Amino acid sequence: MSTKKIPTFKSGFLFNKKFSTLFKMFQTEVNTFFQGMDHPLWALFMQGVSEFGTLSVLLFFILFFLFAVDFRKGFIALQALFWANIITLWLKDLIAYPRPWQVDEGLSVFKSVGDQLRLIKGGADSFFSELPQESLLKLRAAGYTDFGVPSGHTSLAASYWGSIAILFKKKWLTVLVVIFVVLTMISRIYLAQHFMADVLAGLIIGLMPLFFVYRWVEKKGFSGFWTRIDIRRNGQWAFFFLAPLVLLFVPRMPVVTIGPLMGLNLGAWLVCRKGFPDSANVWWKRALRLGLAIVLFILSNILMGKLIPEAESFSKQLLKPMAEMAITIGLATWLSLKLGLFRTTLQ
Repeated sequence: MSTKKIPTFKSGFLFNKKFSTLFKMFQTEVNTFFQGMDHPLWALFMQGVSEFGTLSVLLFFILFFLFAVDFRKGFIALQALFWANIITLWLKDLIAYPRPWQVDEGLSVFKSVGDQLRLIKGGADSFFSELPQESLLKLRAAGYTDFGVPSGHTSLAASYWGSIAILFKKKWLTVLVVIFVVLTMISRIYLAQHFMADVLAGLIIGLMPLFFVYRWVEKKGFSGFWTRIDIRRNGQWAFFFLAPLVLLFVPRMPVVTIGPLMGLNLGAWLVCRKGFPDSANVWWKRALRLGLAIVLFILSNILMGKLIPEAESFSKQLLKPMAEMAITIGLATWLSLKLGLFRTTLQ
């Protein structure tokens, strides 16, 4: 086996001795502690909480807030989620660290992992130490790609639901979001999918876009925050279109994460240049808008799957999710406006 030196957290500006302590908590004692709460209902509850952090489940809530609650607030929260997802998956590939179930045979695994089960052995020696270099070499030599740190479930939950809490400004909602994010972190540790360091890193990434949402909303007030998408003013063209294009040239950037963001921005720009649609309306119009968006997403997914069949191609990873999101957001909004299900607000 090659003895090529694997980059560690000690390399780089942000991962020097002063900053790297948080990112060395790669022991499995915390996982063992939570798995010690051995009860079928607890296991079922933890798995349920974890499922709410997947993109497939989040998709329903994304469409729900966009088309059935408040389009503009849903759009802002979705921006936060997509940016957090981009950073998370990029760092996963860049850091390339395993999951707890791979380094501790005593941990239970609650999903099928096939032949990759117990791929490596040997966790960190102490609370503030890294995983052995031999373990990392074996993991990467095996071609494993489903890396652990940072936790995507945590970053997505914190960024999206945190944005929802900030934008809607309801104390009860804020409390529920905090509880849900903490439970998400615990569930990922319990299910042996993440170390303590993984979920803390995911939390930090998820909180990053919340800082900007909070500062912008508090500074301008929500009435002055992105009232329409006009690429001719306030540098919106750079944020909505130039920044995603630049990301394509970032080394080791997962292209599949950029497509949804580009599709969201393109679809919203086509229908929101004169102002975001007014979501205030009777319940049945909200329900019809949501149903229309779900149907269009399913149809666009089927259509793009037939037009772009190659699983690993660049077009599959970028253009397919981009087209699906643009069609879902743009066409569903346009049809809702034409059918009178949305009310137009000209700015």
